[in-house]
Amino acid sequence: MSWALGPGLDSDRLLGHETAMTPVLAGLGLTAICEYDERRCAASLLDRVRAAHPVCVRPRHGSLRAEHTGRTLALRGDADLATRDDFELAVRHAFAAPSGPPTRVDLTRLSFIDARCASVLIRHAASLGPADRVTIRCPRLHARTLRLCGAAEVPQFLLEES
Repeated sequence: MSWALGPGLDSDRLLGHETAMTPVLAGLGLTAICEYDERRCAASLLDRVRAAHPVCVRPRHGSLRAEHTGRTLALRGDADLATRDDFELAVRHAFAAPSGPPTRVDLTRLSFIDARCASVLIRHAASLGPADRVTIRCPRLHARTLRLCGAAEVPQFLLEES
């Protein structure tokens, strides 16, 4: 969004546009990501942007942290192109753990998940035995992405929206 810092752009008008787009995009089932560079934008503008958006993704994108304890895998950060390899590795290791695959995957602290990462998670759940189950705890937006990627077709995959 650095272009928004150019001369002659009214920040009130910009924020009005972004606020108006939220219900339009939601009505279409779409999500948009507005990336503001905190190094270039005034703190007052960033505060207003955060207040205008229903979800604030992250102050810094491109990071992923995986915690695998017992039979729970917790992921936080972003699951997208920048972290895709790390996401796939964390999921693969968790599902191949000597103690058994995770019975619970916590995505509540994951800011964003793209379709590719969602599909990786679904594919691993589908590889479980017919009697096995993995509960995925996640926000409604992530649940929607997972459903769009086929989660409902995998009986081993249980969604728990938070």
